[in-house]
Amino acid sequence: MLEELAQDILDIGLNAASAEAERIAIRVTEDTSTDRLSILVADNGKGMSEDLRERVLNGFATTKTGHSKPVGLGIALLRQAADLCGGRFRLCSREGQGTLVAVSMVHSHIDRPPMGDLAASIMALCSTEHGMEVRFEHRCDDRSFVFDSAEILPRNDGIVSALKLMEIDELLREKEQSLLEETHRVDC
Repeated sequence: MLEELAQDILDIGLNAASAEAERIAIRVTEDTSTDRLSILVADNGKGMSEDLRERVLNGFATTKTGHSKPVGLGIALLRQAADLCGGRFRLCSREGQGTLVAVSMVHSHIDRPPMGDLAASIMALCSTEHGMEVRFEHRCDDRSFVFDSAEILPRNDGIVSALKLMEIDELLREKEQSLLEETHRVDC
């Protein structure tokens, strides 16, 4: 796992972009009644072979080139975090059909990594050169919000203007802040 769960989500999303995904869906669910935190990331990229899935789960696997240091630990470390925090991990992928990563863990577990800056991670995924559509949903008990880049993000050959990215960042931060304020009022 990276230092924050938002960084794990970004890492998985960047892998989806590298796998030529046109769309990615991300859902973060915080449920205080069951003390669970769940993260689901699904894309329609080129998927992974069975051999690559095994290597990814064991770490140090990558399809990216040009790296001078060891890479490919992201998914293996996220799985380790789920195990450590009383959770579950699932990786499903089929060549030509995409990939799904699902993780859950005890929300209040002392070893659970902090959520981190979700808005920054989602904005970074919106700005990839691949022009991937990003749908993000954050739920906390009975409150939620949805962000869908396809609804607000015009694409010009995969390039997003800096001004539009600033608007997306502001929108996401506003929605996250509102959700967090409501959350703290009811101890989510």
